[in-house]
Amino acid sequence: MWEDILQRKDKIEYPTQYVLLGQAYLIKGNFNKAIKAYQQALMMKPKWPEAQLFIANAWFKKAVNSTNVDDRDREKWLHKALIHYNKAESLSSNSIIGEWARRQMKEVDKNIKNCFKSDN
Repeated sequence: MWEDILQRKDKIEYPTQYVLLGQAYLIKGNFNKAIKAYQQALMMKPKWPEAQLFIANAWFKKAVNSTNVDDRDREKWLHKALIHYNKAESLSSNSIIGEWARRQMKEVDKNIKNCFKSDN
């Protein structure tokens, strides 16, 4: 199924298709392409809390799973994740999306503090 989505990426018409493409890239570990796909979805539908959550997750995974990266880049990516988690939470604060975003914001904060610890 994911391979089919990747093969049809030039025929995308709906934001949901970009989210699915982003999920396919994320599963393959291609964080940059996943983020670009989610950005396309958000350009089409900016107030979509699920897409905000997905792009936040992609930035977070890029920050914690990338190797050979300096802490400044890692911290920058964590801040981007935090921005999107905040947007997801504000768009859907009383739902499971808002709850998940709040939980993930705590994880981002922990990881940002870890970046500062390694500077010492």
